[in-house]
Amino acid sequence: MKIRNGFVSNSSTSSFCIYGALVPHSIPYIRLGIVLKKYFPNKWEELVTRYRSSCNEKIVAASLDIDNPEHFRKKKVRACDHDVDTNKQFCPECGLEMWKTTQDVDEDGMVDFIQDSMYDFEPLKICGDDRGCIGRSYKSASDQETFGEFRRNTELILEEIFGEKVECHHIEQTYYS
Repeated sequence: MKIRNGFVSNSSTSSFCIYGALVPHSIPYIRLGIVLKKYFPNKWEELVTRYRSSCNEKIVAASLDIDNPEHFRKKKVRACDHDVDTNKQFCPECGLEMWKTTQDVDEDGMVDFIQDSMYDFEPLKICGDDRGCIGRSYKSASDQETFGEFRRNTELILEEIFGEKVECHHIEQTYYS
C-alpha cells in the first residue's frame, strides 16, 4: 500500500493529511510553545537553534526556557527617576507616569517566533491561520506507537494546548493555486 505523507505539490495544488482538529479558538501560542517543548524537546531545541539568527537573544533564551513563567510575568517599575512621592500617578517634576509595566521578554515577539517556526515543526502541523486546523502528520508516529496510541497522544497534546478537550479526526485538505 502506498501512503502519501506530508505536503504533496504539483503546479496547481498542495494537499496534506493529519490527525487533528479544527482550531476551536485562537491558538494560545505561548502555551503551544510550552507543550511543544514538553512533548518534543529535541525538535524544539533544534527549531530554536535554526531560527536563532532571525530573533533577538532574549527571545532565543526565553524560547529555550519557555516553560519558565518569569519570562512573561508583568512587573511594575519606576518610569520616572525624580525623588518624589511614589504614591502619585504622575510625577509633578516631569509629568511622566510614575510607574510603567514591563516584562523580560516581548510576548508579541515570542508569538511571532512560534508562528514563523511552526511551518518547519514536523511532529505538529498548523494548517491555515489561527482558525485553520492543527494536528500531527501520520509520519510523525514512532515505530513503537500503535494507531490508537497515536490518536490518544495527539488528543492529549491538543487538549493541553487549548486547555480543553477538542474533537479530533482525520483531516485532508487540498489548496489550489
